Amino acid sequence: MKPEKKYLIVMDLDDADSDVREAESALREIEKEKETLEMWGFGSEIPSELRREINSRRKNVLLLKEEVKRIEEKLKNFDKEIKTDLKMPDELEELKNRLRLELDSDITDRVIDEWYEEYQDTSIEKDVEHWRNWALQNVS
Repeated sequence: MKPEKKYLIVMDLDDADSDVREAESALREIEKEKETLEMWGFGSEIPSELRREINSRRKNVLLLKEEVKRIEEKLKNFDKEIKTDLKMPDELEELKNRLRLELDSDITDRVIDEWYEEYQDTSIEKDVEHWRNWALQNVS
């Protein structure tokens, strides 16, 4: 499975958070109707449809909040997931050192991992030597 991009997870989180705010606003709106009825002394005459709608909206808010928590956890664990999802060759550490010598000694493991991820997306052949050549051609 191809790893998901971090910016897509952030966008999902933003969308889910927006959905929660909208659902909470809709819930407050319908709860105000109930409070108005209670304020005017009609608390015992609140229609069952209104009560069901309030319960339905509360349930929706809770479900959306759970989704936000799930996405936040996914974002928090993003770097760990990427490293386990990438099937890097056993010789990768040696390859990272060779690339640093040939390109730049300041290249971080994360940058090399991103190159490898891009390589995985664009190449069928995944042996170490081919990847090394690809990295040298596409990075320098």
